[in-house]
Amino acid sequence: MTLKVMYVTATAPYVFMLILLIRGCTLKGAGKGIIYYLNPTIDRLGDMQVCLKMSLFGMVVLIFSLPANFT
Repeated sequence: MTLKVMYVTATAPYVFMLILLIRGCTLKGAGKGIIYYLNPTIDRLGDMQVCLKMSLFGMVVLIFSLPANFT
């Protein structure tokens, strides 16, 4: 019984992700989104608003990665 449960719980997330990937690729405009994702605009990295957002995101990640008893 437990071996069957293990097989289902180990493979089910991969099956669900595959279903969602297929569904996402068949949506209207999916090709344009994939091309936009694979061809980033490098010149936007020089924009100060983008740099500010990246630095704020980095600080948030750093703060939330600290342990709770850090003083």
